[in-house]
Amino acid sequence: MIETALIGRLGAESMSAAGVANELSYFVIAPISAFSVGGLALVARATGRNDFADAQQVARAVLLLSLTLGLVFMVLMLTSAEQLLFLIGADAGVVAIGVPYAQWFGAIHIGSIFMLSISNLVRGAGDTRSPMVAVILQASITGVIGYLLIFNVVGPSGLGVLAIAVAGGLARIVGCGYLLFVLRRSPLWPESWRIEGLELGALRRVVKTGGPAALEEALKAGGKLILGIAAIQFGAVAYAAYRIVGVPISITFLATVGMGMAAATAVGQCLGANRPQLAQRYAVAAVLGGFACTVGPGVVILMIPAQLLGVFTTDLDVIRAGEGPLRMLGAAVMFNAVGNVLPAALRGAGDTRAMMMVGFVAIWIARLPVALLLAFGGGLGIMGLWMGHAAEIIVRSGGAYVRFRSGKWQHLRL
Repeated sequence: MIETALIGRLGAESMSAAGVANELSYFVIAPISAFSVGGLALVARATGRNDFADAQQVARAVLLLSLTLGLVFMVLMLTSAEQLLFLIGADAGVVAIGVPYAQWFGAIHIGSIFMLSISNLVRGAGDTRSPMVAVILQASITGVIGYLLIFNVVGPSGLGVLAIAVAGGLARIVGCGYLLFVLRRSPLWPESWRIEGLELGALRRVVKTGGPAALEEALKAGGKLILGIAAIQFGAVAYAAYRIVGVPISITFLATVGMGMAAATAVGQCLGANRPQLAQRYAVAAVLGGFACTVGPGVVILMIPAQLLGVFTTDLDVIRAGEGPLRMLGAAVMFNAVGNVLPAALRGAGDTRAMMMVGFVAIWIARLPVALLLAFGGGLGIMGLWMGHAAEIIVRSGGAYVRFRSGKWQHLRL
């Protein structure tokens, strides 16, 4: 939100450049980081049965896997950012601004991958405060340094959108450093980092449990990338509006994601302690918490969408283009209380394959066809694209509810 609010002062083209670069980064980073979802489930189970030796093996496997895949992503972005941005349909003006931004983020996004991986590991052990502190540090540093650079208070002039990449990169490095310090002081820190000491069984379990979550994120990221390419076809202003609409929506989305993480930890630990009924009660409580996090913001979004968008951009054309889609989403976000919380709880139980299938249907059978049909066939533009998102939320919520009610997740062996 801070990054978007600062970039929004630079105009629609800069917002588009940052948007396409972020779409590209998310397409690669999300699946890599999702392997740590398997780590969360395994660490939570191990913590529930007080087996910290196993938790250490899982932590080492997750971090070594994250490091390897993160380095591959870094090389890809540094060597091929321009070609990739042209490939997804950005015009020459947007690419010129977006390439340095994408390359800088490519160089330091290994910090993001490690932040997400360590966050999931320590959450699995019951520590949800340290990831919160890391993100507060990240947001604060991004806001202060980004403001100083983007408005040329200090440092070289003319950095433009690259200022946010520099600020965000430094912030992620600090956040990652803090979480490494936390991990070092936790029971999860391995006695040795030597690769030959890694149990292949632990690595196989991480891949087996986290692999479906990674594939689910790849499917989700691929769908979002296609929709981003579709939005670019409506021009820089429409694409900037498409991107910025998602920012206020993220308030409710991420709140329910947080409830889901808490549910994943509690569910995994309860199943590790062989208490499946208590795991179910935690999941239900988290869903109720999700509703508490979405109802109020959803009403505010319905009432004052233009004013909310004005926080993130001064471009009146962008605000006008995004007002309608944002109001529509205000009515749909309450379904995130189920659509984000229950899938996370089920992943915490290790039920990642079922959630992968639900995610596939929600994105590729519901969201993409509805969005593209309404946007192009129905002539609704970005409104149609965001209506596809509403369809995804509803389908994901329904699928997760059916799986949760089946009770099969309570008897999985990891």
